[in-house]
Amino acid sequence: MSGFFEKRNFAAATVVVFVLFLTAVFEVRLSYSFTFGALDPLVDHDPWILVMMGARVALLALTFVLWGLHRPRALNTAIIALTAFLTLGVVGATAGLVQALVGPVADAADFFIFDVVLLGAANVAVFSIWYWIIDPPGISPDANDDDNWEFLFPQRNSSRPRDANWIPGYVEYLYVSFIVSFTFGPADVVPLSRRAKVLIMLQTSISLVIILVLAANVITALNG
Repeated sequence: MSGFFEKRNFAAATVVVFVLFLTAVFEVRLSYSFTFGALDPLVDHDPWILVMMGARVALLALTFVLWGLHRPRALNTAIIALTAFLTLGVVGATAGLVQALVGPVADAADFFIFDVVLLGAANVAVFSIWYWIIDPPGISPDANDDDNWEFLFPQRNSSRPRDANWIPGYVEYLYVSFIVSFTFGPADVVPLSRRAKVLIMLQTSISLVIILVLAANVITALNG
C-alpha cells in the first residue's frame, strides 16, 4: 500500500505544482498591475509588492527544482510554504484592490474588473490546494489510509460497494473551493477539523470582499 501512496502522491504533487504555477502567474500579474499597470495611480507604492513578487518567483523555482529531482518530502515542504505565501498574496491583492476603490475607478474600470477576475481565480486555486494538502491522503509522501479525514465527502459516508476504496482527487477539492467562493459554504462536503473550518472561514471572508465589495463597485462604475 505504501508504494501505491508514494506513486499517487507524487502524481498529486505534480498537479499541485501546476496549479500553484498558475496561481503565481495570476498574482504576479496583479502585482504588475499595482506597480506598473493601469492601477498604478490608485495604489500606494510599497516596497513589499516587488519583494513579494520576487519571493513568489524564487519559491516557485525551488518547488520546480525539487519536483524535477523527485524529492517528495522536501517538495511537500516547499509546496506548503509556497501555498502559504500565495495565500498571503491573495490577502494582499484583495487589500490593494480595496484601496484602489478610493480613487477614480471608472478611469480604469476595464482593467480593474480583469484584476478582480484574476483575484477570484487565485482565491479558488490556492484554497483548493490547501484543502487537498490537509485532507488525507493528500500529497504527503508519509500519508496512509488510517489518517483522520479533514472533510466528509458523500462517498466517504456511502454504503455503495463502488465507494469502498474511493479517494478524492484534485477535482473534488477544486469543487469545494469553488462552492465556498461563490455560495459562501461547503455545500454537501462537511469540514470535520478545526483547521478545515478556519480555512473555509478565511476563504469565505476573502470571497465576500471580492464579490460584494470589489466586483459590485466596479460593475457600478462600468454602468455609471
